[in-house]
Amino acid sequence: MQKGIDTELFLYIKKYKLILPGEQILLAFSGGGDSLYLLYLLKELQKHIAFSLEAMHVHHGIRGEKAERDLQFSENKAKEWGIPFTSVRVDVPAFSSENGLGLEEAGRILRYEALEKRRAEWEAKTGVLTKIALAQHMDDQAETVIHNLLRGSGISGLSGMKREEGHRIRPLLSIRKQDIIGRLHVLSLQYMEDESNEDLQFTRNYIRNSLIPAMEKVNTRAVQHLSKEAELMNELELYLEKKAADFLQCFGTEEEGKIAISISNLKEEPAFLRREIYRMAVRRLQGEIRDLSGSHLYALDSLIFAGSGKRTELPKGYIGEIRNKVLYLRKRDGKVLDL
Repeated sequence: MQKGIDTELFLYIKKYKLILPGEQILLAFSGGGDSLYLLYLLKELQKHIAFSLEAMHVHHGIRGEKAERDLQFSENKAKEWGIPFTSVRVDVPAFSSENGLGLEEAGRILRYEALEKRRAEWEAKTGVLTKIALAQHMDDQAETVIHNLLRGSGISGLSGMKREEGHRIRPLLSIRKQDIIGRLHVLSLQYMEDESNEDLQFTRNYIRNSLIPAMEKVNTRAVQHLSKEAELMNELELYLEKKAADFLQCFGTEEEGKIAISISNLKEEPAFLRREIYRMAVRRLQGEIRDLSGSHLYALDSLIFAGSGKRTELPKGYIGEIRNKVLYLRKRDGKVLDL
């Protein structure tokens, strides 16, 4: 393990126990600079921690010959380094069209689905805890925080990406993109570049290539500050999640995909905690709440001060509805509960 960012990341992984002896790590390997460096780092880390490593490439069904080039590069590099490799093809354009999603969002969904499927298969086959390693770094974190801020996603959005989230780990969150590129240069490692990352029609690309550079003109450490704020917001989010869970246990009723919450008890809590209670309740109903924005939470909060029979729309066909001094969260055609 070389001194510099290699050592820094080794200590980071060890400090937060992102990888423990005996575990299996599935690396999302695009062939780009970030994932190539993470593949190199994990390969070197195996000299210090005994864990299994596999690289997986997801072909998105876009970018034609360049996508084929990336797949071949990824496979060749894994083979060169003696790392097991697997790949899968998904049809992002078709999924995007069928579900009314942008290519960026459709690609993210299918990519994570493919990675999780392979992770679960590997774990089931061996009975060994298996994690997905993602190569997102500090610049990606700043980009995520800004994106969420613009969407009005509240404390949860401002906490950004987590270093460990379920079966996903992000070992590079503590370093800058420029550090990765510099290290690859020292190692004389070539990598693939995705020209679509420069297309400013994609929101995240605009944030990355236009907004963040503008912010760095105001403060050269803007990215580091955004990353630090995300950590602070994550601490606050964890505290509020515990308070919200305690509240729902005492004053909420959940049954058959519906949740009922006492309005009188809700009104006794501060507004910022009420919004976290709504977020947690919706997450319990839907699982994934990426489409739940700040406007939905504020609409629910306004609802508890409205009269019986009032309702507001929520993502994925759910509604919030007031009946007999109770807030009901349910499918649009669901039946209400008795609290």
